[in-house]
Amino acid sequence: MQNQKVRLTKTVLAEVKPAEREYVIWDSRLAGFGLRVRPSGARSFVFVYRTPGGRKGKTQRVTIKGDSPEAAFEHAKGLQVRYHGGADPAAERMEEKQAVAAARAALSVGDVLDSFIKDHAKEKLKPRTWAGYERLVDRILKPHLGKTKVDDLEPKAVAAMYHAMRSTPTQAALAVRVLSSAMSWAEEYGLRVLSVLCALVSAWRSWVFETGRSGCEH
Repeated sequence: MQNQKVRLTKTVLAEVKPAEREYVIWDSRLAGFGLRVRPSGARSFVFVYRTPGGRKGKTQRVTIKGDSPEAAFEHAKGLQVRYHGGADPAAERMEEKQAVAAARAALSVGDVLDSFIKDHAKEKLKPRTWAGYERLVDRILKPHLGKTKVDDLEPKAVAAMYHAMRSTPTQAALAVRVLSSAMSWAEEYGLRVLSVLCALVSAWRSWVFETGRSGCEH
């Protein structure tokens, strides 16, 4: 089926087999729309086009997310319309990513904590639980870390907060637990770049619970 043009359907997808090299099965209905198949067996829909400028234009490839061939086909048709209208879908996606990154860069830890309480805790948790989370956010986390940019938050800042609260270690440990949950949620929803912070905080939090120490004592 390699290098052939066929109508991409669920049946075709089910019959696709990986090869030693990556290849693309092109759809017979729309130029530039195809299914990329990697040696690992991973598959993804793509739309390939050339930017304006004739032979001087650059070949660009847009990956279309999803498992449905029909939905991917409709998406590709939309990209083709934009391309023939003089647009550059790949450049537009880059601009969108840059806009998201710029918006995220302006977010503070306090902003993310507020969103976490409003959009997650109050929607998913029991009233008594989210009320406890909200108290910890308002009384501990925001006063200590609220003004820090969310992408600049580091484990040492969390450790410093805990050390400052060493007289109330239980409250401090609970606050760290809420912070870890909030940052994991933020990463899942693209409000914070993926990092090792949550893993570090989780490991450090477990150590705190087990030893009753902050790790900042001298």
